[in-house]
Amino acid sequence: MPTLADYFNLNKNFSREINILLAFVCKKELTWLLSHPEYKLQDQEESKFTKYYKLLQSGVPLAYIIGQQSFYNYNFKVSRAVLIPRPETELIVDIAKDYLLKNQGKTACLDIGTGSGAIIISLAAEIKKLSTEIFKTSKFLAGDISTKALKIAQDNAKAHNLEDKIEFIEGNLLEPFISTLAKKHFKSLFIAANLPYLSPSERQQEKSITMEPDLALLGGEDGLDLYIELLQSLHNNRQLIPFHLIMEINPWQSELLIQSVNNNFPEVQIKKTSDLSGQTRFIEVIKK
Repeated sequence: MPTLADYFNLNKNFSREINILLAFVCKKELTWLLSHPEYKLQDQEESKFTKYYKLLQSGVPLAYIIGQQSFYNYNFKVSRAVLIPRPETELIVDIAKDYLLKNQGKTACLDIGTGSGAIIISLAAEIKKLSTEIFKTSKFLAGDISTKALKIAQDNAKAHNLEDKIEFIEGNLLEPFISTLAKKHFKSLFIAANLPYLSPSERQQEKSITMEPDLALLGGEDGLDLYIELLQSLHNNRQLIPFHLIMEINPWQSELLIQSVNNNFPEVQIKKTSDLSGQTRFIEVIKK
């Protein structure tokens, strides 16, 4: 029987993924595996690893193979119905968390295009740890046009004991939230929008996302169709202000999106926020 040491150097291009696969099939912590290289895989473990490794080599993302992805130090169930949460998106949670703590409750938080629910669940979980009062008085809502995605998000909320705190609504962009928000009075509104923002050509060029759903990636010819529609909807529902909107984009789209913001809200504050690589990854729109 092969040992863990036999697998550790199997393929340097997939060394991280191989280690995670080994931990997954052996049902052990990664630290345990690394400290026990002499461990011999059982027949069933070896068979599973061989199967999963072939999928990895064929281009299937690791998260889809093991059915989970870490985000903001929380674990999330994923499937091919949802986009795999990215590390750079964690900054949205940081910004939203600061906003809620500064506004001291009575804030409605919307996660538009929630996918796996990673953003809204991480935010709610963090606020629950930091302030019981703010957690109690804040409203957490998440929406998606995909029924399958919403099911994944609801499963994740339940896994983190937040199913009774986060309301999931099926529908397009801002539309499913309007009636809910109109029924209650909130001091402010935080909107997280990590919508599909790739153009068709970008979709074809980026090989790493070939397995991920078009519905979660494609945003029209310049990638901004859904963001422009969201801005127009906010413009048409001015009772929802004040609000703080954050939109994740590709860096080259920033000026185009800012122009659309100005067309709908000439009086707002606009911020460009960079990701860890220093590129503009988010556009924040603040309406007081």
